[in-house]
Amino acid sequence: MSMLNCTGNSLILVWKVMTDALAKLDILNAVLACMDVRDLVPFALTCRFNHASVRAELRRRITIVLSSHIPRTNISDFLNLLCDTDSVVSGSSALAVLSWNTQCDFRGWPTARDLDIYVPRGGTQPFIDFLQHLDYAPKFTPVSRQIHYARINGVRTVSTLIRLPESIPFAPTTVDIIESTRRSAMWPLCHFWGTVVNNFISARSLVSAYPVETLDGVCVVNPDIDVFENVLDKYRARGFKLVMRKMRVADYFKTVDKSRSSLFLTHSSKCGDAVVDRFRRSRRAPGTAWRWVDWEV
Repeated sequence: MSMLNCTGNSLILVWKVMTDALAKLDILNAVLACMDVRDLVPFALTCRFNHASVRAELRRRITIVLSSHIPRTNISDFLNLLCDTDSVVSGSSALAVLSWNTQCDFRGWPTARDLDIYVPRGGTQPFIDFLQHLDYAPKFTPVSRQIHYARINGVRTVSTLIRLPESIPFAPTTVDIIESTRRSAMWPLCHFWGTVVNNFISARSLVSAYPVETLDGVCVVNPDIDVFENVLDKYRARGFKLVMRKMRVADYFKTVDKSRSSLFLTHSSKCGDAVVDRFRRSRRAPGTAWRWVDWEV
């Protein structure tokens, strides 16, 4: 009888410990959900457990953002396709993840978001096949939209697909597949018009070339790249302050080594990321992006 009592007491103790641990984990997750990326980065460096917790929180945010275009049950397959093809998600969706809990939080944006997928040269068809399986259909791309992307060096083709609202209640939802002129899907990003759009989500990481500016709600506009005024208005409506280089924003360029001023935050436990490695290499090569030429202050 005494042994049974001992065993019972042990089970009760184990149950209390587990319950307490789960309660603390719930509190931790609730705290992480209130942090912006600027706070998540140093917290992830404190220990392995916290790093894993931040990774899970980042994955949760990415899932929420992608679920407005991709059903949750298919997001894992979508990320695997990004991995298999060395492709990335950029544009408003990547910015939405970065903006979480900042003054420019995407949940307060007045306009809907498109999903922009950047693929290497020849990498469009796998995504068309994947999206058509999700009931997306090709859409005629207006000349004005083609001209918008034609202004970006490094873009070979743009394929637009649309989905009606039967399955995803935020529809009609639009997906643009932007094919690079090179084997690197990120090549067009090197020619973007401003810092706020220099972000992307790969199969395993969230990357921002200018995290300080972006998290502060500031977009530095490249004066040597033409951009439609309605595009600038869209980001103003989202709460971003647009400034030109001549407006003395030197505080955002204190880091001499530009390769160390970028944000790389993983959302997957898998090791290695070929896309991020390629991005790091390209940014170390002078002349491959306008940041080395036009942003010296």
